[in-house]
Amino acid sequence: MLDIWRAGVRVDGAWAIDAWWAVWIAKSVGITAYMVIDLDGNPNAPLVVLVDVVAALLAILLVGRISAIQSTKIQAGRETLADSMRRTTHG
Repeated sequence: MLDIWRAGVRVDGAWAIDAWWAVWIAKSVGITAYMVIDLDGNPNAPLVVLVDVVAALLAILLVGRISAIQSTKIQAGRETLADSMRRTTHG
């Protein structure tokens, strides 16, 4: 995901990717630790669910931002192509 972000030439906002990874790792390690500590533990405990929700919201944020970046780049490419074609046909 970071490569896609960097390909969009967006340096600001990489914090969101770092945050998503941190939450995702915390969820993965946390649920395992929780189940080991409390063998009768509920994998749907409120804290586990909260971390899942935060990870999901960050993923939605990232996908939305990456989609916006890609749309902007596509539009810029179309405009460049249109300008090039106008110069070719009129020049």
